[in-house]
Amino acid sequence: MELQAVGKECRILSLFCVFGPDEREQPWKSSPDGWVIETPEGAVHVRVADNRLTVANTTSERLWQLPLRRLP
Repeated sequence: MELQAVGKECRILSLFCVFGPDEREQPWKSSPDGWVIETPEGAVHVRVADNRLTVANTTSERLWQLPLRRLP
């Protein structure tokens, strides 16, 4: 787990992946710009940068982005 705090603010990111009964589970690994996991559908990269959470599958080219905002 990685935890980062600045002043009175912090963000916590929990990574998980679900595998079927005939699939071997894989660990999350650190990468230079985030984390990566090998899945049956290809490698999935997770990155937090520029106030955005990005999840990308490099094989299927699927991309999911969430804007991150500060809570009031």
